[in-house]
Amino acid sequence: MGRSILDTQFGTGGALPSAKTRAALCAPGHIDKVLTASGAETGLASKDAIDLDADLNWPARDQWRRGTCTAFATAALAEFTHAKKTGTLEKFSPEFLYWCMRKEPGYMPDPSMPYYGLGATKLNQASAVLRDFGLCREASAPYVMDPAPSMRRPKAEAWSDAAAHKFTTSLYHDFEGDRPDFDIALSVYEELAAGRPVAVGLPVFGLVGNTALDNWTNSRSLSTGKVLGPVNRPDLVDPASVVSGHVVCVTGFQPDPRGAHGGWFIFRNSWNSRFNDPVAIYHSDTVPRITRRGYGAVSASHVLGYALEVLSLA
Repeated sequence: MGRSILDTQFGTGGALPSAKTRAALCAPGHIDKVLTASGAETGLASKDAIDLDADLNWPARDQWRRGTCTAFATAALAEFTHAKKTGTLEKFSPEFLYWCMRKEPGYMPDPSMPYYGLGATKLNQASAVLRDFGLCREASAPYVMDPAPSMRRPKAEAWSDAAAHKFTTSLYHDFEGDRPDFDIALSVYEELAAGRPVAVGLPVFGLVGNTALDNWTNSRSLSTGKVLGPVNRPDLVDPASVVSGHVVCVTGFQPDPRGAHGGWFIFRNSWNSRFNDPVAIYHSDTVPRITRRGYGAVSASHVLGYALEVLSLA
């Protein structure tokens, strides 16, 4: 089981991998095998930088202590996709989406899924809801910040508004079990290059010698937005300690020939300015450069080796 989402002030809620998959991710030499198989000597270093939301006034939102990260990351995909098609940026409702994924018959997760009892959901559930029901705008089903709310079925107006905003899937992969035989990081980059942000589910790792701390909510990650993994800091991040799962919306890429697999994905988190309230003065060669509040970066190598799910919308 994963760490309780109430252990910290930062809710997660991404599906935790099964014991079999955790064992594979935590096995000695796992990341070296993945990097070698994918050609890490070149990776994405030659790719152009991408910043999909450079011209959007699109501040990160806050899930608070609820396990709703999957709903927030997917709602962000819907917001961007809708804005791209209509020219109007509107908030869509994580509350509606989370209800459907946790309570609506036929769209609920398997109760045997790890982390189910703590509120976990998967991106394939979100994809099915957006396809079949659509997603209403925030005003029709406002988000409830209470970490343990008594969830109520959305009102009729929410279902009606959702039906007018349906979305189809461009890319979906679930990496439960064996790692895929393709370059996940390259697939995410190609979606970004086509103008489509990508929701990515990643494990949360405990730190070496202190698994009460993790690679997402330690003070350095919170202050800089830079989330490190076992490949970046094997001395700091414990690959044998998966404590939770978290889903974010990737909106950009910055190449880095000095980093394994050649770059960093920039993501929009759902912890508002409690995550990366930037005050850093960047040098001209600083990579990654994360200047928006609530945004962060994770290495392409980390996505390549540890992504659990990916989703983008057409």
